[in-house]
Parts: sequence; C-alpha cells; structure tokens
Amino acid sequence: MTTPISIADHPFLARPWRHLWLCLLFALPGMALAWNATGHRLVADIAWQQMSEPAKAAATQLLAAHPDIERWHDKAKSTQPRAVFVEASTWPDEIRNDARFYTPGKEAPTPLLPGFPDMERHTSWHTVLRPIDGSTLPPGYNTNQLDKQLVRQLSILDDASAKPLLRTYALPWVIHLLGDSHQPLHLSVRLDANGDWDRVGH
Repeated sequence: MTTPISIADHPFLARPWRHLWLCLLFALPGMALAWNATGHRLVADIAWQQMSEPAKAAATQLLAAHPDIERWHDKAKSTQPRAVFVEASTWPDEIRNDARFYTPGKEAPTPLLPGFPDMERHTSWHTVLRPIDGSTLPPGYNTNQLDKQLVRQLSILDDASAKPLLRTYALPWVIHLLGDSHQPLHLSVRLDANGDWDRVGH
C-alpha cells in the first residue's frame, strides 16, 4: 500500500516560489573561459604522457636552465619534471602582465635579463587571423604570427646546434603555442554587423 505524500510535510512543495531564486541561480550562465591556464596545462600533460623518455629528459634539461624555473617550482608546488613541464605551458600568457617584459609601441623596452634572448611579450604570437568565410584580409592587416612562430620555435628547438639559451626559451613557447593552435578563437576572424573585422573571432 502506498502512503500518500502530504504537502504539509514538505514545505518545499508547499512554497516552491521560495526556492525559485535558487533554481534561477543554478540556471544562470557562468563566464565563458574558452581557453585559459587550465586548458594549457591539460594539453601539456597529455603531451608529456605521449613523449619518449629521451624527449622527457631533454625537455627537463632545457627547462631547468630557464630563468623562471623557480617560479614554476613555486606555482606547481613541485620540482618533478612533469609538473614543471605542465607549469611552463602557461608562461607565455603570464608574461603579458609581468613588469620585466614590455609590449613594443605601448611601453619602453625593459632591460635584458640573464637567460632571455629578448624581453618582448610577443602578444602577436598567440593568434593568427583567418577569415571564417574564406575571404581575404586587407593588405597589412594580419600581423599575428602564431603559424609562423610555432614553426620557427619548433625549428630552434629541433636544432641541436642552436644556442642553449634559444632552445630553452623556445620550449615553453612551443608547448604554449601548440595549445593555442587548437583553440578556434585564436585562429579565426570575421566581419561584424558593421562590416569591421572583429578581434580574432572573440
């Protein structure tokens, strides 16, 4: 025999409007973070798992010589090679807000510090403009370099005769740009309703 449910015994059923605000709160959309540090760390961790032991050893040696290795140890709360490799993936984004570095045309150059080939933030390296409708951009409009710099940094990393400083600098960029290259909003641009090109599809 089934016992009937008494609304009096269940205040939530008796006054559902009191809990409507809670339902609406869960229904609200959160901020859309299409790509962030978590995404880069995940890509780096997957890459690490696919790497051979000699490749891991070489990467560990290169990253150990990077000027910001201690920062990565602190952020990762670990000195393990895998943790350092994963943490290095976010470095090119972190220097956007690092006072040691500068953005040409917006700030004066900062002093060259030991272990770095230059102190530019290279903000144009993270994206490349490709119209989603297949059209052609105006001459000189596309100054973004993700496609070119990914190839360039890979070639430096792959060149055993290159200066160790350059190879050490290139590795975090390669890890990071490989992640950026799999983010559609880093690779596309379109015309908005006013006929203007938007900001790399954002």
